[in-house]
Amino acid sequence: MNLQIIGLIYDAAGVFVLGLFSFAVTSNQIKTISGSKWDGNRDLAAYIAYDRTDTAAGSMLLVIGFLFEWISLARTGFDEVVYRFLYMLLLLLLIIYYGLARSYIAGVRLGTIRPVQPESN
Repeated sequence: MNLQIIGLIYDAAGVFVLGLFSFAVTSNQIKTISGSKWDGNRDLAAYIAYDRTDTAAGSMLLVIGFLFEWISLARTGFDEVVYRFLYMLLLLLLIIYYGLARSYIAGVRLGTIRPVQPESN
């Protein structure tokens, strides 16, 4: 086992996080998201909030994976405990992200979006 393989696994997890939400959207959801609504399109805002959250999390995993690969070029022969820890850390990060953080972060982002108010004359 080496750090380069763990880096590739983190990269694969990052791509999974980046793409899963886009592949999971159904045709009916696309119709709902693309519709026009009074006082702003809350469905579109929610979609964008989740998309931005997934983009940030997936990109972070990709960067970590590339860093592991880069470090593996400079140093080899880490202890087996280090590799197991990094596997468990990735699993924990994915569970926390999909179990708790994703909805919370997107909800916070969505809560900060206010409908556009018409200008008063």
